[in-house]
Amino acid sequence: MPGAWVQDDTNVDDSGSELTTIAKAFGSNVTAGNLIAVAVGNGTVDTTCTVTDTLGHTYTQKTATWDGANSQKHWQFFVANISGGANTVTATFGVAVPYRRIGIMEISGLTATPDDGAAAQVQAVSTASDYYSSSNVTTTVTDFLFGSWQDIGGSGGTITAGATPAFTLREVNATAVIAMESRVSQASGTFDANFTNSLGPRAITGMMTFKEMAATESGGGDDDEFTDDSVIPWI
Repeated sequence: MPGAWVQDDTNVDDSGSELTTIAKAFGSNVTAGNLIAVAVGNGTVDTTCTVTDTLGHTYTQKTATWDGANSQKHWQFFVANISGGANTVTATFGVAVPYRRIGIMEISGLTATPDDGAAAQVQAVSTASDYYSSSNVTTTVTDFLFGSWQDIGGSGGTITAGATPAFTLREVNATAVIAMESRVSQASGTFDANFTNSLGPRAITGMMTFKEMAATESGGGDDDEFTDDSVIPWI
């Protein structure tokens, strides 16, 4: 069965209050055996980050990208073979920071050892015709792709999901400071996660790739079976 998006949720705190954590609960119980992908961002300080949740999982950090020009940092984490139940995910920074955001996504239909690579990079893009790339990842099997994007300054503009290969935009907040996208059943090869923004601000783009179950394995589902939340703002 192919991998499938199940649900996602987000939280952004740009109040300026300096805190060490930001958290978000899934709107529905997560399902045992699935995977949680997490994007985390902060502004002003190049610091560390760890991710935990109320089900006691241990998260693996895949990327950590610092943009000194914009004083922003972006991470990607995941945990596979999760326990089921109500779940709140928390990102904890090494120092108190004034600007924080977290995006969480539950994914089904992946193998027991799903990690198949990751990439992230900073890009200063000046025109809407250019795209923001995670940089290339070469995968070995058919994968589910998770893409994340961050502009800590909140330049605004219209964010569009990647077209080559084609992604589905899952979340973008009202001020366009962060976004997530996904793609199901990408055949093995070399490719990137990518976004466009109508104003072309400086941003960080990341991608994680996860191995899907074979057709004879249980789990997964049809990635078309979702409620499109791409216009729901971060809260």
